[in-house]
Amino acid sequence: MVALSTVFFYGEVPLTERFAEYTVLHSAMTRAQVPIAVSELHGGICGLLCAGGGSVIPTWVDECLGDGDPVEGALDTARNQLRELELHSWRSLMGAGLDFYPLLPEDDASLEERVGALALWCHGFLFGLDLAGFPLDGDEADDPGAGQLGEIVNDLSEISRAGLSADEFDDEDEADFALAELIEHVRVSVQIMFEELESTQTTSPGSETTH
Repeated sequence: MVALSTVFFYGEVPLTERFAEYTVLHSAMTRAQVPIAVSELHGGICGLLCAGGGSVIPTWVDECLGDGDPVEGALDTARNQLRELELHSWRSLMGAGLDFYPLLPEDDASLEERVGALALWCHGFLFGLDLAGFPLDGDEADDPGAGQLGEIVNDLSEISRAGLSADEFDDEDEADFALAELIEHVRVSVQIMFEELESTQTTSPGSETTH
């Protein structure tokens, strides 16, 4: 069962900046006729980064973009913006400012849309972990951090199947509060997983330098 925090910390990246980034990427993916949601793409990128699969990202992104039939130049624009998203995600996960945040629709989107986007983000993240070779079945008995990581995987798997309706709450503020708790839980969990698996992240995106 997901353990929810009641304390929110949204990092140092302004909400307006994150929402603008989502809107720009959504527009680029639409023009490129990419059938995968922006949140799911970001989740996949972050899952690959966490599990040391950064070198796989360019190939995976090309596969994601390959099914589109866009207007001229749209695929290149989408590819470049996803590359920027990868670099930004890496920096935010590596940084000490706790400014990592899953890329989701802005707050004026419907509750159902935001919940659906969070579920897709978690689904993409788990896919990225799996693609990078992280064992989602939790078979890591010799790893002292396996218990915590297994709990995180289970929580994110549960959230990836989440369904939340405004009808379940007395008012809109209560619904927003419940969703904010889920988002914060995801944000902190991914940061913990990245730190626990840091030894597998041998190179930063676009760099041959080890750290």
